[in-house]
Amino acid sequence: MIFMMAGRFSPWAELLRQFTGKASIDEGLLRWMLIAPLVKARSAVKVNAIAARFAEARMRYQALLGSDGVLVLPTLGLLAPLHGQMNRLSLKPGVNGWFTAHTLGNYLDLPALAIPAWKFTDPASGLPPSISVMCAPGAEAQLFAAAARIEAVLN
Repeated sequence: MIFMMAGRFSPWAELLRQFTGKASIDEGLLRWMLIAPLVKARSAVKVNAIAARFAEARMRYQALLGSDGVLVLPTLGLLAPLHGQMNRLSLKPGVNGWFTAHTLGNYLDLPALAIPAWKFTDPASGLPPSISVMCAPGAEAQLFAAAARIEAVLN
């Protein structure tokens, strides 16, 4: 349960709960809540420039994939972290070093899915590696067809 103070969430009260071992939210999320007021917002000009670069990249990659292309990449490029571990790592203030294939797909607005390779499960953790498959918007039939072929080989 999230700790409320007078009907409102209090990051400072939550910080105390974190120190006493009674946390109600993830530690990384709390860090963001505490540091956010200290971070200088980007100017509208910078935000618009970043948005324009993303739009240009989206158009470029979607054009490269066309209506029949699929992009196949490792999902993480490493064995999947245990449940919850990646979220905690990605909520730390600063640059998130976990740029994954799905991060790329999200930035470029590409439909994507991940196919676990159960045949290659790590014996120590029991976790499988996986393959990401992406396509341009509107080419989902190609995405599913490619995924079915890849899944048949991997499992």
